[in-house]
Amino acid sequence: MDTPPTPSPTPSPAPPRSPLDVAALPAERKAPTHNTMGIVAFACSVLGFCLPVIVSVPALIIAVIAVLRAPRGFAIAAIVFSLLQIAGVVAGFVLLVNAVTPSIRTVADAEMALFQAESLERDTGEASFPIGGASKLSGTDAWGTVFRTEVIERDGVRTIYVWSAGPDAVFDSSDDFVAASRPQGAALRDGKPMPPFE
Repeated sequence: MDTPPTPSPTPSPAPPRSPLDVAALPAERKAPTHNTMGIVAFACSVLGFCLPVIVSVPALIIAVIAVLRAPRGFAIAAIVFSLLQIAGVVAGFVLLVNAVTPSIRTVADAEMALFQAESLERDTGEASFPIGGASKLSGTDAWGTVFRTEVIERDGVRTIYVWSAGPDAVFDSSDDFVAASRPQGAALRDGKPMPPFE
């Protein structure tokens, strides 16, 4: 009976002949030490305190992109600063609108009351704004105070002023203003122009 041939041993790899033949280990990836976009966004957000909205919105956009990269410290700070600046601008705009809206409404109400009084004057033939007499103008300003009228005649021209007492609801104080006048735009008192609201 024939015996099977014995397998020949596998030859072992030859040892490297020089250090140059040894394969180099893959280099370790080092974490980035800075985030350029984050730094730019942070610088823009700091500048945004001087130029809100104009710089704050681009800074916020750059910071949102930069926060996806490490390190994120500057990007997060830029997002916080930009959001604070935008919120401040929105709050200021809301306060301004709330402060101006009553004055604008008062001007519209005074014009309407003046128009109604003039219509009554035309329909009845009686003067709604007699000089030195009681006015037939009705209506209140945005703060609930009844309008006060003042009629002045100079060189045969009758000028009617409709006064609002303003937010303090007290006449002859610093916040009074002429809400309407006839002729329209003739809001003058003692020769000085009176703004419709401050």
